[in-house]
Amino acid sequence: MASIVVGSVNCRGLANKVKRLDIVSICKKRYDIAVLVDTHCCLENENKWLQEWGYTGKFSSYSNRSRGEAVLFKNSFEFKINNEIIDNNGNFIILDITVQDYRLTLVALYGPNEDCPEFFHSLESKICLFENSSVIVVGDWNVVQNYSLDTLNYQTENNPRAQVKIHEMMNNLDLLDIWRIQNPSVKRYSCRALTLVVAHL
Repeated sequence: MASIVVGSVNCRGLANKVKRLDIVSICKKRYDIAVLVDTHCCLENENKWLQEWGYTGKFSSYSNRSRGEAVLFKNSFEFKINNEIIDNNGNFIILDITVQDYRLTLVALYGPNEDCPEFFHSLESKICLFENSSVIVVGDWNVVQNYSLDTLNYQTENNPRAQVKIHEMMNNLDLLDIWRIQNPSVKRYSCRALTLVVAHL
């Protein structure tokens, strides 16, 4: 199977057309599948944004002020969406897809910024419905995974119950933090203007 590049961008809102087209341009050059999170897209804008992308995709839209994801596919490879679960509150898209001859579950995630382990318990249950052995989760969990390495000057540990549930979910689904595996001791936090995460299938 040829290499397929999946890229995730934490957008922090794409209402500004110049910013949106810049991100779309970057994604077209770098990725076969682009996952955009925190898009601030509403239903009325989905077709317009998809036309700007120029290919096909799936949206989980909420409002023009918060949340939202998009999974955007280029026409550079063969794929089929077998099934999907799309959240009406703009927090996730779960796709059961076949890429060339390889079947997997792809999850675009924008987690709630609160201590809500129930959200991740429900998310895990939905992911398991597809019964695929390969699962890729990309996006923004909105929960710090390692306070000593992933934060700067945090005074308290926020969302501790959600963090425990996420670690449990990662263990149950055999998920690995690819960036942290590749950078085991780098102290870095992700609250920057633009965050890109890349994975190869």
